[in-house]
Amino acid sequence: MAININNDNLTIRINQNEMNQEKNTPSSNSLNIYPKKDIKTPDITQNENLIICTPQPKLKNIIEALLFAENNPLALNRLIEITNSTPENIIKVIEELNTEYETTERTFRIEKVANGFQLYTLPEYSQWVRILYKSSYHRLSRPALETLAIIIYNQPITRPEIEKLRGVDCSGPLLTLLERKLIRIEGRAKKPGGPFLYGTGKEFLRYFGLSTLNDLPSKDELEAFLQRRSE
Repeated sequence: MAININNDNLTIRINQNEMNQEKNTPSSNSLNIYPKKDIKTPDITQNENLIICTPQPKLKNIIEALLFAENNPLALNRLIEITNSTPENIIKVIEELNTEYETTERTFRIEKVANGFQLYTLPEYSQWVRILYKSSYHRLSRPALETLAIIIYNQPITRPEIEKLRGVDCSGPLLTLLERKLIRIEGRAKKPGGPFLYGTGKEFLRYFGLSTLNDLPSKDELEAFLQRRSE
């Protein structure tokens, strides 16, 4: 075999005798060429044992993706189940994400609400978010807010007990609060007629941005909050 190098061209000339000799005399440096019919290409679609290795996303990215995809608070137990991680690692990752959001001046944070975690827009951007959802955003009336305040600090409570405290009929406000899922029926009171008992649910915790009922503000703070909600 001869090799000619001519400027940009590389020419390889193979002597026929060399080819015959290589064919009859195997060498450790020789290239063995087999007939096409002997070449078998593995069928990937039928090979159940074939494992394709792809890099796994980081836990931080997985949790962030889950929170973006879920409209409701994600419970810690659910995150553990999905990610197969430990509570300590998940809490640490959430703290890291919030730090990253703050450092990069992002407009949202991960908040612990309703016994779970959810992404929340920062309060300073609420006026623009309300414009976005103007057609579907309905403020609670003052009677509904007053009824809700009574239920919050006296739950479970019956309708007659609520009306006694307010001094007026509460059928309309109760219906509104039930439709908004801010309250729910907890059962029946062991009293004549078995009136319904009303209490707050998860949507109430989301509405107030609370993790549990233990995080409730004082009555004065609540009244101030309800006043802002009605303005």
